[in-house]
Amino acid sequence: MPNRFASLTPSEQAVAQYIQENAHEAVLMSLQLVAKRSGTSDATVLRFCRSLGFSGFQDFKSNLVLDLLKQQDEDETPPLTHRLHSGAANLANALTGDITRTLSNLRAESIEAAVQQILSANNIVIIGLAGSGAVAKIFCDTLLSLGIRSSWLSDRVEIERMTALLKANDVLIGISHSGETEEVYR
Repeated sequence: MPNRFASLTPSEQAVAQYIQENAHEAVLMSLQLVAKRSGTSDATVLRFCRSLGFSGFQDFKSNLVLDLLKQQDEDETPPLTHRLHSGAANLANALTGDITRTLSNLRAESIEAAVQQILSANNIVIIGLAGSGAVAKIFCDTLLSLGIRSSWLSDRVEIERMTALLKANDVLIGISHSGETEEVYR
């Protein structure tokens, strides 16, 4: 952002300055809240994102999260890892790397489309076998806690029966750690 600051309009510069000073909070804010806190408008925040080459605010925030994670890695090792033995520290580093790689593969538009499908679905079924079944259950519980009716299955026979009953406006979410579980991907 700093190298493009001069090319921004004064109102876009206000957005940039606010985000630079409050980056950790801004990644959790809505476009409207960033506009309010920066003393600008929703349209200005969106123009700011597009001026930087992003498709929209969610795309900008996804990249901001990645930048913050990289900055954390470059600045210092998190204090917690100083107290952990090397095995636990290695696990923490591996998980951070996995999260960073996952975030870099996500596209805001794809996430938004998936959210819209989930919110408009008549029926949501989440499937996963073995360890992925536990992840399916956690995701189902999360949706239920948000007031979104869903169910999960981890039995091959039940999965086969349920998938045969799905209708056009139903959503089936398959979870597979390997990506090779036939019952999940077919």
